[in-house]
This record gives sequence, C-alpha cells and structure tokens, in this order.
Amino acid sequence: RTLISPRVPGAALLNALPQLVLANFWGMPAGMYYLHHVVMHHASNNLFSWDLSGTNSYRRDSPLALLHYIANFALHTFLYLPYYAVVKRRFGLAGFALGSTGAYFAAFHALHAYHPAAFWISLGFSSVLGPVALMAGNFGQHQFINPADPADNYGLTVNLVKAPFNMLTFNDGYHIVHHLNSVCHWSEMPLQFIKNLDKYEKHDALVFHSLDYNEMSALIYTRQLRKLASYCVQLRAEPRTTDQLVALFEERLQPLPQAGAPLDLPKKSIFGLQQLLWLGLYAGGMPSAIFPALMVPVFAALSLVEA
Repeated sequence: RTLISPRVPGAALLNALPQLVLANFWGMPAGMYYLHHVVMHHASNNLFSWDLSGTNSYRRDSPLALLHYIANFALHTFLYLPYYAVVKRRFGLAGFALGSTGAYFAAFHALHAYHPAAFWISLGFSSVLGPVALMAGNFGQHQFINPADPADNYGLTVNLVKAPFNMLTFNDGYHIVHHLNSVCHWSEMPLQFIKNLDKYEKHDALVFHSLDYNEMSALIYTRQLRKLASYCVQLRAEPRTTDQLVALFEERLQPLPQAGAPLDLPKKSIFGLQQLLWLGLYAGGMPSAIFPALMVPVFAALSLVEA
C-alpha cells in the first residue's frame, strides 16, 4: 500500500520522495534502503553472510557483539549491497546503488567545501548516527533466534505487544507479523497477530508485553532474564516456569554461524576493498570518513575478541 493514493496527482513523485530524497538525510543514499531491507534482508531472512545485517552468527547477549555488528554494517554496506544485487542478477539495482552512492559522497565533498557547518547538520552527523541507530534496532529485533529452525519467521524475531512505542513507530513491535508478510499494512498488524495465535503457539514464538526493543535488549545485556520472563506472553496450553523461560531465552541467544553461509573470499574481498576505500577517502580529505576510518582497527580488534 503506497503512502499517497495513486489517485492523487503527482503521487508517484510524492511516494518516491522518502527513499530518493529524505533517506539521504538519514545516512542512506537514495534507493539503498529498498536494496538492503527488501531485496537482501527479507530475501536472505536474517542469515549472515548473505544478509549483511544477519544476527545469527553473533552471541546476542553481548554488548561487544552489538558493537561488532554495527561496525560491520557501517564499514561494508556501500559496496556489499551492489555486490549482492549483482550476485542475485539485479543489475539495474546494482547500477543505481553505485550511482546514488557516488552522488551521495560527491554531495558530501561539495557541501563541506561550500559550508562545513551546513554539511555536518544536514548530511555529516546523520551519516554516522543513521547506520548506528538502524543496526542497533535491527539487532534488537533479531536478538532471539530459534536454533531448531533459524530461518523460520516465527522464530527469528519477536512480537512486542501492549507497548506504547508501537503508537509512535507504526506498530514496529509486531516484527514477526512483518516478516511473515512484509507488505502487511501497519494498521492491520495487531489483527493479523490475533487471527493467527494458534500458529504462534505451534511455532513457539516469543511474545513480550509492555517493552520496546531497547528495554528488552537492556534486560538481556544486564543478564536480567528472570525479569524479562515476567514480560513474556505465554501462548502455550501449559505455561513454562520462570526457570524454563530463562533456559529458553539462553538457548535462543546462542550464536548460530552454521545456519548461514560462510564468509567466502569474494565477500572478504568486498569487505577489504571497502575498508581501503574509507581510509583513502579520509586521506583524500573527506572529513566524515574519519569515523569509518577509525572504525577499521576497532572492527579488526572486535573480530578477534568475538572469534
């Protein structure tokens, strides 16, 4: 369902504005959100290494793992997404992604040269904060994964219900619903959840109430799983005890690298090339490249710690 009805004059242009224009001010070059979220994330279903934002290979109760996850995405996404599109034979998307990214960074250089303060306010800070916020959110959405079937949409994320943040985020808490049907309109998500409660029970899906993703993650990182259990909505005929819920949470936080594809030589080459590109951009005078350039050694150190 489009944001603006097709019956409205100029609807096509108005519906394109968020991805083609506004996204650039949130740290995402034009068209990259669609390539990342729809073409890669939903198609590869949170399984790294095809899904660059996949969480399965991480120990998801570790703040260091979260930092590594954010650094991996921030460092490698701009070249990896066109590479992914080429591998999947989406050549038009790959070309558009490369072109829009090139224009994005050309605008960085031109705006900074013209007015540094305007650059940092409009594009600079968002180019750093945008990817961090997006990936911190995605990590929380996919923090619990059912090891019995990591690709099952009922087991690779959670639903957060009776949560005030849903009223501000277009029902973002119904993330299982979103993965089951990515085109389900936000206003229909609660009803879709209620209509399919039997399927949620059958697949042993995790549902929590009165929490947002940040609050859920905070309880996980601080090892307050017993407190988190008090927010769990149990759909089973025989509810689990608190100890059983804690054991279930711990099981679904374990790393599952075998569930995805290995990080092969072509992908490693893309990662290495992107890191060299960041270092080259910073050395060539692009000011905002200082953040990814500094992240290169941090990512290497975190990779050793998380190995």
